[in-house]
Amino acid sequence: MENHLIPLFPAAEALEFQFKPNGDGKTQFISVNAIDAVYGFPTPEQVATENRRILEIQRAQELTNGTALNPVQYGDAVIRHHRVISAAATSASSEQISAMIARMGILEARLNANSARVHNSLYTFSLMNDVPYTAVVKYTPGHPWEHPPSVPNVSFDPAYSVNSPPPINLVPANNKQLKLMVIFEDEIDGPRDRLRAIYWFYNDPKLVLLDENATRDNCFSAVDALDTFLRYP
Repeated sequence: MENHLIPLFPAAEALEFQFKPNGDGKTQFISVNAIDAVYGFPTPEQVATENRRILEIQRAQELTNGTALNPVQYGDAVIRHHRVISAAATSASSEQISAMIARMGILEARLNANSARVHNSLYTFSLMNDVPYTAVVKYTPGHPWEHPPSVPNVSFDPAYSVNSPPPINLVPANNKQLKLMVIFEDEIDGPRDRLRAIYWFYNDPKLVLLDENATRDNCFSAVDALDTFLRYP
């Protein structure tokens, strides 16, 4: 039956973007699905759909170096998302509100982290580039164990919330420092502890390094993983 009510949030049209990886090669396409208008307070299913849409738009922005949508269009998409989430929160119980706020915080942190990665990918591509990294914030809650390994010149808080930047001096400041984390058998303890502390802070499975006696090859792999983590979604 046709709905004659005025929607709280109008429908959003499907979007399609095209880009060429690394500026060359075969053209690829990114599609963002349309979403229906929202009448009344958004349901959990509608909130999930809105979350997927904003993440798809964010991915399109990253893969096209920010050119998929102009700043006004991108800003409108982000504002719509926040408004839908806020509307849903007003009709939820206090427990649901807390859970929703936590999810929003994680989403915001992930968006902030991916924005930093776009900068790092664009401006730190040279192997020995000393352009400073933009800090990638924490977006996975919690820590894999209680206390981080000790790292020289790094002070840790007991725990970190989502959207926190890493402690000063923990993560390499630029691509040059990252590439100089060369690990020799007689120097493995320092880099290994730093890599394990980075994993402890972010609690991201891409950076996992659990073994206190990880080998040199394990640490080389962890450095490669950190390079990818800092520059790509």
